[in-house]
Amino acid sequence: MSRWRVLADAALLALLAATLAGIEVSAMVVRIVDGDTLTVRPAPGLPSAAKQGWHDDVFVRLLCIDTLEIHDQGRPLAREGFQARDLLAELCPPGTAIALYDEGESFALDRHGRVLAFVRTRRGWAQEILIRAGLTVYWRRWRLAPPELDARFAAAEAEARRARRGAWATLPELMARKAAERPP
Repeated sequence: MSRWRVLADAALLALLAATLAGIEVSAMVVRIVDGDTLTVRPAPGLPSAAKQGWHDDVFVRLLCIDTLEIHDQGRPLAREGFQARDLLAELCPPGTAIALYDEGESFALDRHGRVLAFVRTRRGWAQEILIRAGLTVYWRRWRLAPPELDARFAAAEAEARRARRGAWATLPELMARKAAERPP
């Protein structure tokens, strides 16, 4: 990818960020781990305590979604987990500039040390696109999305459910159970 393309991607993401308050960091994708986790190059603004990979890449867990597992040994793996990974890889392939966003002044880490963030790509919010494809629900178990994203994610979920896309067609009970989870 050319340097100009990277700069153009970063400029576009910065323009899209102007409407949201909170922390936003531009980062370069290194690899896709699964449907809700990726790694990025270290960037200013990311927590220094974040989990890092073999090449010092930083693990990022996408907030408000929970795709089906593809690395869960001993349990059957659903094809929708692999489809989610592939769609995330299509949205932000290695070498692509993305924006990591969250409310507040800094990013939080999950219990595994991954940076928790909403991910914006050139095509839009990764979470919204995965939800609309029916490969995850708008997962509210730990928290809600910021108001600017909450309605978008809820509408994407309702659309996928109505159209019986992805796992809504093959695993509707699981999807409904996950969609019903709320913060404790």
